[in-house]
Amino acid sequence: MSINSLSIFFLVCYLSVSIISASPHALPVQNPLNFAARSAHPQEYILKSDFDIHAKPTTRRYDLTVTETKAALDGFLRQVMAINGQIPGPLIEANEGDRLEITVINKMNIELTMHWHGSTRRVNCYPAALFGIFGHEPQRNQA
Repeated sequence: MSINSLSIFFLVCYLSVSIISASPHALPVQNPLNFAARSAHPQEYILKSDFDIHAKPTTRRYDLTVTETKAALDGFLRQVMAINGQIPGPLIEANEGDRLEITVINKMNIELTMHWHGSTRRVNCYPAALFGIFGHEPQRNQA
């Protein structure tokens, strides 16, 4: 996967906020933060002034582990997905021309497809969320 733009692309795994199952019988919780997965600290999403946007293209590697957890994002405790134990998932930074190697480990009991916003493919024009576009899709409990 390569980045093809004049500026830095920040790819954020929006999947981390997706709700796996929502029960109409869910009860509100008194203190939602007691039940939530670790929330990403707002400082993790501030643009860093030390990120060199003129650096030579390089390979950047990221490991993303997707797990099921319980969180009360809307005040009701539900099963949700977390990436690397946090909601939202980690920030992925890259410059134009960088090659990204992203390993997704699916620790859930369901299959999963990741949608890579801002990515381009040199070989085809299919949407980035289709099975098999970037190699195999993570099956249950594997990378």
